[in-house]
Amino acid sequence: GLVMFRLFYRELTKEEFGFWALLWSVFGYGILLDFGFGFTAQKRVAELSARREWEQLSRVLSTIFFSYIGIAALLVLIGLTLSPYIIDLFEGISPENRGNFTLTLTLFFCGMGLAFPLGMFPEMLKGQQRISLANYTLLAGFLVSFVLVVLCVRNDWGLPVLLLITVGCSMVAEIACGIFALRAMPEVKI
Repeated sequence: GLVMFRLFYRELTKEEFGFWALLWSVFGYGILLDFGFGFTAQKRVAELSARREWEQLSRVLSTIFFSYIGIAALLVLIGLTLSPYIIDLFEGISPENRGNFTLTLTLFFCGMGLAFPLGMFPEMLKGQQRISLANYTLLAGFLVSFVLVVLCVRNDWGLPVLLLITVGCSMVAEIACGIFALRAMPEVKI
């Protein structure tokens, strides 16, 4: 985080840096949309898999996953319909950045929507007491993201590409966690 902050601060324009910081502040508050489902998934995987109650575990995880899908649909809807209006709420965005920032905000909400349900998968691994596998998988995603972000910022690929890299690497790591978690419980169906 310290290296990335310095990189962004040095390489992005003042306006881009401010907008990027705003996006990730919104993301920080967006984590509250979890409503404790991640911890519930972790706890119920631990309890129900120990008792081999696969059908009940399938129901619990399906409920959590599809609740996340509902929240994700709302985020995507906001991104696709309200991004231009949200951008208009901020004063001081230069005309040359307005279109780029609108696209970035749209991608942000859509990316968060697509990634939101996947956050359940690392929690499932943790519930299986495979915390190291979850951590190493997520760390691999962060490291790949770091390298690609450095390339993106140094080569001035723009905020939309930067956002796609950060969200995409996170999603790939979470999908990998899902594959590992579900392979260990083939009886569970979502």
